[in-house]
Amino acid sequence: MKRVVLACAASLLALTAQAAEVVISKPWVKGTLASARSSTAYLEFLCDEAGSIVAARSPLASSVSLQDMRFELDGGPLRPTPVKSLPFEKRRKLLLTPVTGHLVLQGLSGPVKAGDRIPLILTLRLADGSEQEVTVEAIGRGVMP
Repeated sequence: MKRVVLACAASLLALTAQAAEVVISKPWVKGTLASARSSTAYLEFLCDEAGSIVAARSPLASSVSLQDMRFELDGGPLRPTPVKSLPFEKRRKLLLTPVTGHLVLQGLSGPVKAGDRIPLILTLRLADGSEQEVTVEAIGRGVMP
């Protein structure tokens, strides 16, 4: 019996050791008009390991895509560009803002109003190849910034 308990405890410690420590602060989603079915989400992200955000989802949206703001080769303004991942460095803050990388929620089940709580699930791929999911609750803001 003691061996089983010790084996379970060791397994639990091994699983705990694999999870990276993630701190997410200031998560918010831009408010929408009643007819809109998409919005953008922003946050500050810090992890004790290097890696990338490789996917995101929300039960309130049919899909969530990752986008980065990039200059086009024609010298034009910054434009949102879909990307496969948003990389982050070990212990360096990644800012998802309106002029950097951000999340685009598409197919919203309803408008986003100030004070709404929007759950987001981020999938991380760490430098060692392991994946981890992190859940955060973003707060809806008004339509105007």
